[in-house]
Amino acid sequence: MVYRSGTQITQDDPIAYLPCKSVRMIGKRQVIYNEEHPSHLLYLVIQGRVEITRTAGNGFRTVTGIIHARGLFGESCLVEANPCREAAEATVDVIVMGWTREEVEERIQFEPRLGLALSRLLVSSGIELQERIAAMSLCKIPSRVMLALVQLANRLGTTTPDGFTRIPGISQASLAEYIGTRRETVTSEMNRLRRGGSVRYTRQYIDIEPQRILHDLRRFGMAPSTMISIEQPQPGSQCSAVSQ
Repeated sequence: MVYRSGTQITQDDPIAYLPCKSVRMIGKRQVIYNEEHPSHLLYLVIQGRVEITRTAGNGFRTVTGIIHARGLFGESCLVEANPCREAAEATVDVIVMGWTREEVEERIQFEPRLGLALSRLLVSSGIELQERIAAMSLCKIPSRVMLALVQLANRLGTTTPDGFTRIPGISQASLAEYIGTRRETVTSEMNRLRRGGSVRYTRQYIDIEPQRILHDLRRFGMAPSTMISIEQPQPGSQCSAVSQ
């Protein structure tokens, strides 16, 4: 099958080395795995969107990841005897492909670059999560909203003809859970950013103006690791992992 993506596949991307498997269709709002039924697969999203969440002891739910097409999730399956403390849910109808830990390990034996690419992905995800935790602890809502938009644009965004970066399918409710605040607070801040020309949004997407957002973050003394990649977006190309 042919799979088209908004960003160019590079040698740093694990899906450049993963073999094709049969796909699975998952309905909207279906739980893919959770603490009671942990993941036994490393998943690749072919189409649709998946939310990764964690629930604290007091019941507070936080979105730790939003995975769109070409994104991987379920990495906990790669660690032997590692308890799963997260849940994955399809927020729309999704199509996924999956590999067991044994299949991934066998593939790494054949193609060591897959192991390096997965290591880089995990380190990058860890750095991004560290930035979010620091922002929740130290920063006020305006900085946290802008940091979340930069991170999501870096992971999910595509460049529009007029220079904005488009983040598809993110509701303000999901954005609030991603940041760790109330929806009303996010709505107020998004309206402020829209009046300033930094964002525009509909129910289908959020567009951000990268230079303005990054300038404001620097003004607040923040320099997220995601800055470089969203300042220089890559052209579209075909994906080779889910190959032709």
